[in-house]
Amino acid sequence: MTEHARAHRSDANPRRSRGDRLAVLTLCIAYVTAFWGQAARLLPAPLDQWHSLLFRWIGPWWRQHVGVTLSNGEQLALYQLAEAMIVALLLPAWALHRSGRSWGDAGLRLPDRSALWPTLAGIGICLPFGIYLSRVVPDPWGTPLKEGIELVLVIPEHLLIFGVFSAWLMPAGRLAKPAGRFALGREQFFVILATALIFGLVHIGVESKLVLLASFPLGLINAYVTLRTGSIWPAILAHWTMNVVPMAWDMLSGRWLLAAAALP
Repeated sequence: MTEHARAHRSDANPRRSRGDRLAVLTLCIAYVTAFWGQAARLLPAPLDQWHSLLFRWIGPWWRQHVGVTLSNGEQLALYQLAEAMIVALLLPAWALHRSGRSWGDAGLRLPDRSALWPTLAGIGICLPFGIYLSRVVPDPWGTPLKEGIELVLVIPEHLLIFGVFSAWLMPAGRLAKPAGRFALGREQFFVILATALIFGLVHIGVESKLVLLASFPLGLINAYVTLRTGSIWPAILAHWTMNVVPMAWDMLSGRWLLAAAALP
């Protein structure tokens, strides 16, 4: 389907377009609330044992049948990855197909050369956050397997929040490829604020309040870089760099492995 045909299809049926946007908003709410269960860590036992909305019921079966040799943190990370694959990949794929849009319309495309400087700027801004948080948050790392799973988890998270949801908020219903000078208009500003807020809400219940406070400005950076480049990959690269560089430093210094060895 051509770009013109997609635009005509969307404009010709505004009721269906509103329904599609409502569906994507529902997916984002579902994704956020799926991780709101992390707030249970603030509750007394035994309520502090479920860390995801459905894990309260699925958790006992999951622990007995999936990754029985893994630690608690690794089992939870694996479960969250499976949950994200459904909410942030399979269901958005259906929503995109239903509306006649492609993954490229949601930013799942390789960036062009013009994305180089926005990507480097995103990395340059995000990296100090990562270094600072790794210094002030006690025991910031889990086991290597858990951290690896959480790096993979960044992809569906960015695709849903900064890709699919951003596209549906844009007037054209898609993330446009960069063409000439980027103009930050009212619509783009609203999209950046809305997606950064959702990104921040995902982090409710994390053990460190500093991580929660940092999630909103980091969401602003990720949202801007995604809109500026028309692709989710530059912001994902900035997110990965923010985590991997301090992680590698702590690995070389022995701080990470010593902390991970003490985890249940």
